[in-house]
Amino acid sequence: MKSIDQFSEIFLYRFPVDMRKYRNGLCAIVTTEMGKNSFGRDLFVFTNRRRNIIRFIYWDDSGFAVWTKALEKQKYQWPKSLFAGNSVAIASNLLALLLQGMNITSHKKLDYEKVF
Repeated sequence: MKSIDQFSEIFLYRFPVDMRKYRNGLCAIVTTEMGKNSFGRDLFVFTNRRRNIIRFIYWDDSGFAVWTKALEKQKYQWPKSLFAGNSVAIASNLLALLLQGMNITSHKKLDYEKVF
């Protein structure tokens, strides 16, 4: 798989996807529901209802690459609060945190006026 920082944009799909879907089914979601071009330089990320599987799809100049990561005991912390529509674009560093099992929406910027 390409490094995640090589993609123009990374899009997470909001809704759970049946993981029996593969290239054709995922590309249909990308074009019809997300309104994106599946042949671009973007990475599209999907999860299942149980949130223990993540599937990635992207165009790799000669065909589609589809990758899957499954967790045995934990669940991915899908960032539901970030979504305004069917999908959301996130930075590559946030995807890396998500893949490590981190909740990428719980951290809030801290503003301090004084040290003590």
